[in-house]
Amino acid sequence: LATENLLVVHNNKAQTASFDPTTRKLTLPVIETQSESVYNLFIGHEVGHALQTPVDWKDTVIAGTPFDFINVIEDVRIEKYIQDKFPGLRKDFTRGYNELNDKDFFDIAGKDLTKFSLIDRLNLHFKLGSLAMVPFSEEEQMWVQAIDECDTYQKVCLTAKMLSDWLNEKQEDEKEETEKYEPETD
Repeated sequence: LATENLLVVHNNKAQTASFDPTTRKLTLPVIETQSESVYNLFIGHEVGHALQTPVDWKDTVIAGTPFDFINVIEDVRIEKYIQDKFPGLRKDFTRGYNELNDKDFFDIAGKDLTKFSLIDRLNLHFKLGSLAMVPFSEEEQMWVQAIDECDTYQKVCLTAKMLSDWLNEKQEDEKEETEKYEPETD
């Protein structure tokens, strides 16, 4: 799939799969699965990084952008890419995420998703779709669409920075609003 020789390592201490674009090392967790779908999902996802994520990705991140924002949005982009490149993986991604959700891999069973951070909800939405029924406000829905439209790494970086700035501004506005109504004490 990767069209190159990658170093593939199975690591029983790894919580999930990962790929290092510099060393070209694809790490897979050792996990019990009901089918090959989870394994194929992990491989497909990481091969998507091998084919699409720039080796110098860290150098092109806009200053002040949280890593997890880049990671979540880039994951969305590369998963769409790899499934378009290899359409046979679509069933593995669907079945794999179904199986991971059934095992509560994302640790969401019985939890109120409205209490999750926006970036965590976005991650769950794009990975689990209707399995999780992730809630978004009308205002937040614009970020779902913006992330869905990221088809280059540059757009990932720009969207991640804009989302981070938007959340910071929103937090500042809420803080100012709270302070406006708090009684002053001497």
